[in-house]
Amino acid sequence: MKEDTQENIEKYQRSSLAYEKMFLDEINKRKKDPSLPIEERMLKSIKKTFERANVAIDSISRDDRRWGGSTYDKAKKTGFIDLYESSFRGGSHNVHGTWHDLEFNHIINNEGVFEPAIHYTVTKPQTIDSTTIICLIVTVDYINKIAEGCEDIINNINLLIKWFFEMEKIHENWLNTSQDK
Repeated sequence: MKEDTQENIEKYQRSSLAYEKMFLDEINKRKKDPSLPIEERMLKSIKKTFERANVAIDSISRDDRRWGGSTYDKAKKTGFIDLYESSFRGGSHNVHGTWHDLEFNHIINNEGVFEPAIHYTVTKPQTIDSTTIICLIVTVDYINKIAEGCEDIINNINLLIKWFFEMEKIHENWLNTSQDK
C-alpha cells in the first residue's frame, strides 16, 4: 500500500499466482486417469483465479514467488519490524519445525537419547493474539488508504486492538504469577 505503483502491484500479483501455478503443476503431475472429480474442481478453480487476474498461466514461473524479499525484509519495509520480532519470529518456530519446536513439543531427552514425545501440546494463545493484532492494524491502514468517513469503524477496530493488548497483559501477568507457585 505504501508503494502502490503499477509495477509493484503486478509483481505482487505474479508472486501470489506463482503458488497457484505450482499447485496446478503438482495436481497435473499427480492426477489420475481418468481425473477424479476433486482434481477437476481444483484445476477449474485455479484456472478461474488466473482468468480473474487476466494473467496467462504459462507467463508465471516458480521464480515469481520470490518478489519482495523475505518476510523479515517486508516487515522492515512496512514498519512492522517490531511486530515481526516479537510475534512472527516466535510463531515461526511452530510452523517451520525449528529445534526449539522439536525440543519443547515433539521430543524427550532420555539420558542423552532423543525419543518422540507422544503427547499433545496446547497451542499458546500469544500466537493467535499477535497475528490478530497485526491483521487489525493492517486493516486500519487499509481502510485509511481506500475509504473516507469510516472513523466509527476505525475507532471500533482500535478498541479491539486495545482489548487484545490488555488481554495479553493480563495473560502474561497470570503466567508470571502462576509459575511462581
